Amino acid sequence: MAAEADKQDRVQQPGLEGKKVRPLRLVA
Repeated sequence: MAAEADKQDRVQQPGLEGKKVRPLRLVA
């Protein structure tokens, strides 16, 4: 599940924004 969400988040907001917008999601 986490791997899939990570891929979708990266495709939707690739770049620094994606990592800064959902830093908690990558950890969870």
